[in-house]
Amino acid sequence: MAVKVRFYGRFREIAGINEIKIDGKNLSLEKLMEKISNFIPQLEDELRCGKIGATIFIAVNNVLVNPDKSSPIVIEDGSQVDIMPPPSGG
Repeated sequence: MAVKVRFYGRFREIAGINEIKIDGKNLSLEKLMEKISNFIPQLEDELRCGKIGATIFIAVNNVLVNPDKSSPIVIEDGSQVDIMPPPSGG
């Protein structure tokens, strides 16, 4: 199996695709972002872990994650990861 990564909003526009599959078992969030950036270099600046939660929202298996928590985020084989911009509106 692999990790299914889906892109939304500006991330989909930059990537030029809706989703990719990344091979790997028990990936840290940082390692997953690195693998995505290697596959789609134009996303590298956007996917820096320091931006997660500020300009990037990430959901793992439909649950928003917060990389600032003390426990590391581990993404298991077969997981689904959604990368999206924060909601906007007024």
